[in-house]
Order: sequence, then C-alpha cells, then structure tokens
Amino acid sequence: MNKKDFVRVGKVTKCNRKTGELSLGLDTGIGEVFDEIRFVFFEVEGGLVPFVIRSSDTPDTKTVRMLAEDYDTPEKAQPLVGCPVYLPKADLEQSGKESYHIDDLIGYEVVDANAGAIGTLTGILEGPQQDLLQVDAEGKEILIPFVEEIFEKADPERKQLFIRTPEGLIDLYLGK
Repeated sequence: MNKKDFVRVGKVTKCNRKTGELSLGLDTGIGEVFDEIRFVFFEVEGGLVPFVIRSSDTPDTKTVRMLAEDYDTPEKAQPLVGCPVYLPKADLEQSGKESYHIDDLIGYEVVDANAGAIGTLTGILEGPQQDLLQVDAEGKEILIPFVEEIFEKADPERKQLFIRTPEGLIDLYLGK
C-alpha cells in the first residue's frame, strides 16, 4: 500500500459515546462517495489502516457518520478520533469527484475577494475545530480559517485559491 495512491479527505472528528459511531469531517463535499465504497483508510501511528464500513450516513456533503466493523463500541472507536481519513485515488476518480488533497494547494496564490492577491499559501495548520491556511504576504504570516464560509474555490490550472475573508481580517495582519 503506497500512500501516494491515496488522498486525504478529512479526519475523524468525534465518536458517539453510546454507539461507537464515528463522525468524519471532510475537506471537500464528497460525502456521497461513502455510499459507494466498502473501505476507508485511517492514518494510525503513521500508517494507513483499512476499515470496513459496516454502515454510513451522510447528513451533508462534508460530514459522514459511520460504523466501522470490529470498532462498533465507544471503547474501541474513541481512539480513532483525530485520525486523518484517506480514500484511494481510484475510488475518487471512479466517482467523478475532485481528488486533490488540501496539501496540494500549498504554493498556490491566495486571492481574496476583497483584498485581491494577498500572498502564497505556505502551509495548512490542523486544528481541533478548524484548519488554518498559512499565507506568506511579503514576509508576513497571515492565518485564515479554512472554513466553508471563507473558501470559494481552487483553480488548479492557474494555481490559485480563491477566498472571501471577513472585512478587516487581512488588514489586521498587514497593519493597514
């Protein structure tokens, strides 16, 4: 199993304390893909481990609730919270869904709807509630929440990431 054949699609965000059901927070709106697959891969101690999906539900395109075979109690499932979630690239390509990983966006020019081109994406910090985009704006680091309300689209051909930040956020960092 070669990690380059997989795409990180999100992470395990919580475990139901009664049923052991896992909630997966997805980076892009691909929740319906989980209706078509039998396996999901979690990164555990640096390696990808396959888990059989016993049942799944997609309340929205960026959330999946699932029971993993043999991990169907809270005691067994709870240690998986926080694990990155991967799918094989082949599964995503067959589904016709986007198969870029958020780390593929590093190096993209970040363009804000209000401030225009602000800098280059240098990293993505994973947080418990939300991820943060690290943007280098002429030597100054800007941290921008990577949430649905801010993210607009990515253009892989032009290597640009389009966002719409709240008014004043960019100015706060740039001292304008």
